Amino acid sequence: MPDNPNTTCLGVDPGPAHLAWAHLDGRKLLDRGELRAAQNVQWSRQRVRYREQLAHLLHETQPGLVAVETVNAFPGRNRTPGQIAGQAVQTSRTQDIIADLRVLCAERGIAVVELTPQETLAGLGLAPGHKHTDAQQARAARRLLEDTVTDRKWRGKEEGHMARAAGAALRGPGKWRLQAATAGQGRLAV
Repeated sequence: MPDNPNTTCLGVDPGPAHLAWAHLDGRKLLDRGELRAAQNVQWSRQRVRYREQLAHLLHETQPGLVAVETVNAFPGRNRTPGQIAGQAVQTSRTQDIIADLRVLCAERGIAVVELTPQETLAGLGLAPGHKHTDAQQARAARRLLEDTVTDRKWRGKEEGHMARAAGAALRGPGKWRLQAATAGQGRLAV
């Protein structure tokens, strides 16, 4: 991993309504959680709030690598124009979050690797191209991880997002090493 001696990976599943994260050391789950958007707050203010929360999260976890799931910018089939426009706004806001996370990591010397949703699912051992429920994703994460955070359950809609964050953290180091080897210099610019 980067020059940082810490080998932990912070996996992030970003979104404008809530952002899930999982902090792993190999397959050992150190912590997980989510950041939630405040209700009825203008996006510019919410973005600043997320940036502050992400800065605090990076300070608390001190990861050696951040693995973030990118957003699929293509609308699904059978969508109305209103749904497509709404998805475009959500996609733009998620891209804002990813950009802010990259800047925060660069300021701290933490490498960032971006994963597609398919790569995140593969990190959980799930076949890409299939629709997996939140519960299926959470079960896959529980099977793969040494869950030392027993005070919180994996339930509700959040379980799928936290599982995807864990999938990103599981898959991220391998993708980072591949990118570093491909770059031919053994390390990536952050």
